[in-house]
Amino acid sequence: MERDKYNVKINAIISPLKANLLAFAVVLPPTILIIFLYYKVFGKNNILYTSFNNFLFFLLLIVGIFLHELLHGIGWSFFTKNGFHSVKFGFKLKGLTPYAHCKEPLRYYHFIIGLILPTIVLSIIPIILAFTFAGSEFLLFGIIFLFGAGGDLIILYLILKNPSDSYIEDHPDKIGCVIYKKRDA
Repeated sequence: MERDKYNVKINAIISPLKANLLAFAVVLPPTILIIFLYYKVFGKNNILYTSFNNFLFFLLLIVGIFLHELLHGIGWSFFTKNGFHSVKFGFKLKGLTPYAHCKEPLRYYHFIIGLILPTIVLSIIPIILAFTFAGSEFLLFGIIFLFGAGGDLIILYLILKNPSDSYIEDHPDKIGCVIYKKRDA
């Protein structure tokens, strides 16, 4: 990044409480719409019926949580100078949550790709599969991970308000990012 051209620095961060409340508010309406449409297409006998046993479902959720972070890392690593070496993975004991952190600024769209990749893979694709195969297991999985992507969608909203020639750097400690843009933008 040519830092001398990008002389406006914006901390686009959000508190955990506000992030959770906003994420819930953002994700709930499309979830209701998706369930309504699924019900209209497949009827009440198929809505959120699942043949998963509890252990298998729990195992899939745990794997999905870690896969969510891995997908962030994969998306970002394609655009970093050092690939996966520029992505840090870890686990925060306080919130019992895994995380992925990109250690270098990325171009606007490159950061967004890594940010939304888990939403596409773990939520949108399973929901499409649910409608394709009348699979309520896919629907349930997709909806759960849509809620899991709520924070990412809030960060996406914070980013989209900025010029597309900006650089985005994942915030190392807080929910959000640092945006570098040109003064004249």
